[in-house]
Amino acid sequence: MTRLECTWITDIVAAFAPPGGPGLAPGTLEVDYLLVFRRVGREATRRAAFGLRIAVWVVALSPILLGRGMRTFSRLRPCEQTALLGQLLAHRLFAFRELTLLLKFVAAIALLGTDSVRERSGYDLQAATSVQTGTGARHHLPLVPASEPARMPSEPPGELV
Repeated sequence: MTRLECTWITDIVAAFAPPGGPGLAPGTLEVDYLLVFRRVGREATRRAAFGLRIAVWVVALSPILLGRGMRTFSRLRPCEQTALLGQLLAHRLFAFRELTLLLKFVAAIALLGTDSVRERSGYDLQAATSVQTGTGARHHLPLVPASEPARMPSEPPGELV
């Protein structure tokens, strides 16, 4: 990857949750988006890694491709970057929508992979004790000791076959 691509990756992926924004927005430099992007690309298939790189180029050059002047994504103001990502996610062309969504997945992985952001979200506390159903009701999951084998509720106690 070139230095230019690394700059684009950091700017694009960070724009999905800009520092100082609403909700769980990370602090400046709290999340290492480039590290996560590289890890995802390294663990992915060659085709998927190529798709990630194409996504970076398409989004980085989207202001030019969409006729908004001769400047790249990195040259936009932060509020313009976030607005452009929203427009790309709703674009009429499937390729623009899906390539942008691919980068949004990287942002989500990076955010929840950062301990401080995940702690603020309460994700680990919720995931450990309950599961959300489609109705919005919460049901507590039973805790099963690691030494006890899992069995279906209809199975009688005793040895497993």
